[in-house]
Amino acid sequence: RLENPVIAVAVPMNQDTKKKKKKKKKVEKEKTRNADPKFDAIIAAVTANGGALRDATPVMKSDRDVVLCAVRQDGTFLRFASESLFSDREIVFTAVSNYGPALFFASPELRNDKALVIAACTQYGGALEFVSDSLRNDYDVTLAAVTQMGVALKHALSDMTDNFDVVLAAVKQNGFSLGFASKARRGDYEIVLAAVKQYGMALFHATPKLKGNRALVLAAVTQNPGALEYASSALREDEDFVITAFVKGAASAKSK
Repeated sequence: RLENPVIAVAVPMNQDTKKKKKKKKKVEKEKTRNADPKFDAIIAAVTANGGALRDATPVMKSDRDVVLCAVRQDGTFLRFASESLFSDREIVFTAVSNYGPALFFASPELRNDKALVIAACTQYGGALEFVSDSLRNDYDVTLAAVTQMGVALKHALSDMTDNFDVVLAAVKQNGFSLGFASKARRGDYEIVLAAVKQYGMALFHATPKLKGNRALVLAAVTQNPGALEYASSALREDEDFVITAFVKGAASAKSK
């Protein structure tokens, strides 16, 4: 019976202790700032140009307000911040929202933060390279990445390179992405057709069966006459087909 009251009292005491520590830390931070005669000048410099963070003192590079001011201008400046702030969600989120590759500097925990990595990949699809393994196999994350940059598919894990929606979004953005899709998707007519319409030479990555599909090869050649090189030998030896392909390719090239 005596234990419960003790526990009940201990909780608010711990909370008070945390508040005191937080207040003490804030006071110490203010003292540090006031003791640095260059603080106001650095704040002014970073406000005018975030890149000034590069020449700031170590203390200033670990100051949240200073770094936040810099990355709001350009996320690339996160690289000049103290590593202690690479796990600060607000700072990293702000940085990747305007410069996706800044995710490279994020802590492992933040690379596994779905909302944050989607923000990074939406800004720059290639940021998928720096995402945690579990999220590189996540539908929403991968789709955001390949929609912005099709070739980001090369950083996705196997489940996503075999996902119809993800691969289709990737090849529509960049047909070359077909080369990073699973074998099954490289044999999917709808996906390969979308790929060659965007980039004719993507025919190179199609399965042998589709390389022998007349309609698909014509679509590829229409986009790029050079794609005929990757058609099946049967089509390349078909004189009528070659003439038709040549005419379509020439007409397409003339209209560009």
